[in-house]
Amino acid sequence: MNLLKSIKTILAIWISFGFALFAPVLSFGADVDIYGEGVVTEDELDVYLYADLSVDNLVSYGVKLNYDPAELTVIAVSKDVDPIPYTSNGTKWYLGNGSASYKNNPDPDFATPGEVILIGGKLDPVDPEKGVTSGTRIFLGMITFQAAGGEMPLNPLLSLSYAKGDGTSPYKNFVRLDDQVPQVLDGTSVLFGSVLVLLQGDADGNGRLTPRDINALKPNIGDANAPCYMDCDGNGMITPRDLSCLKTKI
Repeated sequence: MNLLKSIKTILAIWISFGFALFAPVLSFGADVDIYGEGVVTEDELDVYLYADLSVDNLVSYGVKLNYDPAELTVIAVSKDVDPIPYTSNGTKWYLGNGSASYKNNPDPDFATPGEVILIGGKLDPVDPEKGVTSGTRIFLGMITFQAAGGEMPLNPLLSLSYAKGDGTSPYKNFVRLDDQVPQVLDGTSVLFGSVLVLLQGDADGNGRLTPRDINALKPNIGDANAPCYMDCDGNGMITPRDLSCLKTKI
């Protein structure tokens, strides 16, 4: 397949974000796992969304984070956090030149209270047939909330779903290429997990800040894949400074 034909193939997939007329070619097992992690500070909640992929060449994704507007108010959404904390996977989603990542992706949509929509994908003119490869904790986006009223809820109502449709609609959220053939993963191969929200510094995940968190944190120092709630000082990295921060908070 020549370059022009390859680009046309990928562009047809991107047009499918709005019109998606092609049908699934094959059925799959669960190849895409979508989940989130959130960290509560004194006045904000940051939620990071990730994908674990067991397949290669994913060229599109579409995810919706559902929340209760009576609990939370969105104040910022980004698909481009630099450097991306809490994941060893760097920027993977872009259309066009890789150095201009995200600039040609659709902007996040949070105009409707109660939902945040993130749509993205990959089209590299240098290698138009290659999408995002398999891996864990592949960053999709970050959403920052404030409490809608009163204190920040420690157990906010959060869930994940397809950006558009229910997985069986004409709109296709997750598409990959297999030997140049588009394959739709919606409805058969996408699993939406939970969004785990914990206090900043709660390294052992028990919902409280105790000396046990210090022991849980130590093995994760320097780990780029450590969960966001282990980052006690909020600098985007797990370092010995987080131990000092935890001791102060405890």
